[in-house]
Amino acid sequence: MPTTTLDQATSMIENAWGQPLKVLEGLADRCPNEDPLLSCAIQTRTALAMTDKAVTVHQDRLHALSRHGYVPDFYELDRITTTAVSLRVARSGQTPHAPGTVPEPSSLAAVVGPSAPSTRLRR
Repeated sequence: MPTTTLDQATSMIENAWGQPLKVLEGLADRCPNEDPLLSCAIQTRTALAMTDKAVTVHQDRLHALSRHGYVPDFYELDRITTTAVSLRVARSGQTPHAPGTVPEPSSLAAVVGPSAPSTRLRR
């Protein structure tokens, strides 16, 4: 039974095309125009694999910095905060913004959602 999103994507792709993933990756690389849906599915799975790896790296780093019985030095507190933010960003799939910068309006809408007219009466 697949447990992660990456495992579920792999299982879904293998079941839909009836072949192992290694064979399907080769087909998608050699002939992307022959089956564009397969190419798209493989690219999506690759993106999930990269996100999964990034989340794992940040989780391991955060666990190492905040393990039981470990007292971090003062300068490590910034590393802990940065790692926690990076983990949250990796899980959400968003790209991080440099500290002190304001995101572009289009990316801001993606984070908070589209603006909707207010239905409340103003006083």
